[in-house]
Amino acid sequence: MLRLWLILALGCGGPEEEEPALDRPGDKFVPENLDVNEYLVQNAVPLDSLTASHDDDSDLESFDVLQSGEVVMLGEPDHGVAEAKEARLRLLGWLYHHHGVTDYYIEAGRGQANLIQAYVSSGDENYLDDLDINDYASMARVVETFDFYRGLRDLVVTRPAGVPELRVRGYDLDHGMRNASEYAAGYVETWGTAEQQDTALPLVTCTDWTFDCEDAAFEAVDLLETDEAIWVSASGQDAFDEALGVVRSLAQTLHFYTRDYYTVTQYRENTMMERFDEYYAQKSGRVVVYGHNFHISTDASNAPGWRYALGEHIRDELGDDEVYALGMFYDHGSHLASYGTEVSTVSAPPTGHLEAYLRDAGMPMFLLDFGTAVAGDPGSGWVFDEISCMANGYPDVALNPGASFDGVLFFEEATATTPL
Repeated sequence: MLRLWLILALGCGGPEEEEPALDRPGDKFVPENLDVNEYLVQNAVPLDSLTASHDDDSDLESFDVLQSGEVVMLGEPDHGVAEAKEARLRLLGWLYHHHGVTDYYIEAGRGQANLIQAYVSSGDENYLDDLDINDYASMARVVETFDFYRGLRDLVVTRPAGVPELRVRGYDLDHGMRNASEYAAGYVETWGTAEQQDTALPLVTCTDWTFDCEDAAFEAVDLLETDEAIWVSASGQDAFDEALGVVRSLAQTLHFYTRDYYTVTQYRENTMMERFDEYYAQKSGRVVVYGHNFHISTDASNAPGWRYALGEHIRDELGDDEVYALGMFYDHGSHLASYGTEVSTVSAPPTGHLEAYLRDAGMPMFLLDFGTAVAGDPGSGWVFDEISCMANGYPDVALNPGASFDGVLFFEEATATTPL
């Protein structure tokens, strides 16, 4: 705990049974809609690879809409799909090394992100071993997620001259509360007087999903704020501000988990917005925000459990010219169920779904900017309709593609993530 503090102070699953995926052998692919096919063939940018090891970025460079504006929001279609993590790392690396991105905001807690940052800065695998992500198993406790963190480290090590170290910030709740609790306790033990330790330690180490622990965490926030001058005189302002942020995150997480999920989903989203605003005020360059498609959507009115999403807030605050929301979708394949370690087949959605329109391109993977679409056009008018899409393997979630995203990254076949 002390080692962690000293170093940091320096600086939804698919159906159980599915129909088989569509069979499109070789060159026998025939689009369902020739108008849509023509529009996609003319406007989509084919991708050569989704992997970060791919060393030719000419395909990405031709998708120049991502090269300007202050914030790029990258979506995720499914927590349990390996290709989504690979594509995210490739896009992030390209933007970080060549297009002015310095900050990466991740759908993880503040305590977790501090550990990830410590690993990215040092390469010490012990930080990854310390990660406690009590979240979707398919998202967190899989080989591909830890390979992604190692990829972040490699991006920092291989960054071009003059590019600063990537800064990782966690804007979500601390679903793995142990990391936040240990960070807060480390701060108290390092900088608190004996009396402060006796008072604060029991408050920040109470992490059961109970009202008593929730009250204790908010009491710890009040204690730090009341004695701010004393703490700051011991640790410095930056260290105090980060510790206070982690303790507040712990309290907000306990508040979330002691309530019925569907009555506090908007509370979680509002917390994400608050943290984005805090981090954005401290940014040193362009920002990449990663989250599930519905978190980064700029129109989440149909999203389950909330009505105003992080992506909408970012666009409202910064304006259209400064934000690009890139949704990510796939057609069929396999995924790891959100909870547990079961691999499920995900069938290609039927005609009329977003993925069905995208697969009409007949390309294995591509980028598409919705700015090329025209309302009422036989080939691209669907971009402005309310249609269904998949989310974590579920086939019928409604959205308006053009209102929700500025463009999409699509890949045809998905592969399930691998449990640790």
